[in-house]
Amino acid sequence: MADEIGGSAQLSPQRLEIEITETAVIDDSDQVLSNLKALRELGIRVSLDDFGTGYSSLTCVRKLSPDSIKIDGSFVRELVVKPGSRSIVKSLIYLARDLSINIVAEGIETAEQLNFLQRSHCNEGQGYFIGAPKLANEIGLYLLTTDAAKNSAA
Repeated sequence: MADEIGGSAQLSPQRLEIEITETAVIDDSDQVLSNLKALRELGIRVSLDDFGTGYSSLTCVRKLSPDSIKIDGSFVRELVVKPGSRSIVKSLIYLARDLSINIVAEGIETAEQLNFLQRSHCNEGQGYFIGAPKLANEIGLYLLTTDAAKNSAA
């Protein structure tokens, strides 16, 4: 199976990350956990997506031991209007950092949200404020121009 992963793309399993939602783990946890364990043994990373929206978030973290947790965008959207959401996001960031799990905030749409997440030491973020989604055929040019811009600034 390891040879199949690389295939003609020559992709190292360590460069691949599978995202799975909390609800997928909850719905068929034994089979899902077994499959994810097999993938992790190949070196594939596992990310728990939409974190905080399921009924057993902490159980998922304990059982799955994911490489990354993605904070659901609904919490990020409410950061500036609901103090409770700020507390939840800070707690999730602290939990992930304490367990040596990468933490990603989804749905960042404002500078205020981004600043809060940076001050709270969130590892990564994604959302329209950072950059809009790109089509597959646009990615290569985007990466080339971004990389070229970085190299010329250095």
